[in-house]
Amino acid sequence: MKKYKKSRCLATVPVCAVLCLPILMSAFNARADLAWDETTTITLKLKDTEKQMSSEKQSYSLKGTVVRIDYIGRGGATFYNFQNRAAVMVDFRQRTFVSVPVNDLIIQKRQDREKMKREFPKREAVIERQEGEMRETTAAQLEAQKIKYGLWAKPYSIRLTEERAEIAGHNCKKYEGLSGGAVFQEVWVAEDIELDNQYKRYFANGMVQLDPQQHSHLTRVPGFPMKVVSRYGPGTVTREVTHITDSKITADAFILPEDLKVSPYLNRPPQ
Repeated sequence: MKKYKKSRCLATVPVCAVLCLPILMSAFNARADLAWDETTTITLKLKDTEKQMSSEKQSYSLKGTVVRIDYIGRGGATFYNFQNRAAVMVDFRQRTFVSVPVNDLIIQKRQDREKMKREFPKREAVIERQEGEMRETTAAQLEAQKIKYGLWAKPYSIRLTEERAEIAGHNCKKYEGLSGGAVFQEVWVAEDIELDNQYKRYFANGMVQLDPQQHSHLTRVPGFPMKVVSRYGPGTVTREVTHITDSKITADAFILPEDLKVSPYLNRPPQ
C-alpha cells in the first residue's frame, strides 16, 4: 500500500492519493461560507398511531466547493470537494479514514438502490413468518419503501404555493414536490439566505448526483431549504434545519488530524 504524508487536508483525491493543501486554498477564495445543523426524523403510521422510527442529527460546514458533514453521535464525518470530485470518509473513533472518488460513491449508491428493489420479494416472504406488531411494522416499512421508489421513478418537479412559515428564525415559502404531477413533498425555503453561485454548481448538483431521492429539490428552489417533508404512504421523512449561520469558517475545519491512519478499505471498488 502506498505510504502517505501525515499532513492531510481536503482538496483533491487523485485515485489512491492523499489530499493536499494548495488546491483546497484555491477553493476557499469563494464567497460561500455556510454552516447548519439538521435533524432527520423518520416516522411510521401504524393503524391509528404514528411511531418514530429514528432521529439523527448532522452538522454541515460549507466553504466554497468543499463541505464537511459530521454525523452527530456516530463519531464520523464525510468531506466532499465536488469541484475535484473527491471524498474522504473519517471514523474518528477508530482514528481511520478512507478516500474515494465521488463518482465511485455515485455508482455505489445507485447499485444499493437497485439491490434494495430486487430484495422486495425476499422481504415480503419474511413478513409472512412474523406476527403481531413486528409484522405490522415490517409491512408498513416495506410499503413505504415501495411507494418511495415508485414516486422517484417518475419525473420530479417543484411548484410554489402561497403558504408561509417561520423556521429557525427565517421566513420561508412553501414549495411542493411532485412525482409525475402528484404531490408527495413539501419544501420550506428561506429566500433571504444569499447563496454563492458555486452552491448550486457544486454542492447542490453534487448532492443530487449522490442521492437524487433525498436532494433533488436543492437545484430547483431559489433559496436555502430549511425543512423538507417527504411522505411515502405510511412513512414520513422530515429533514429540518435547527440552526444556520453564514459566519466565516476557517480552513482548520477541513484539515484531517495527523494521527489518522488509512483504512484497509481504502479505494475499495463498489460491490
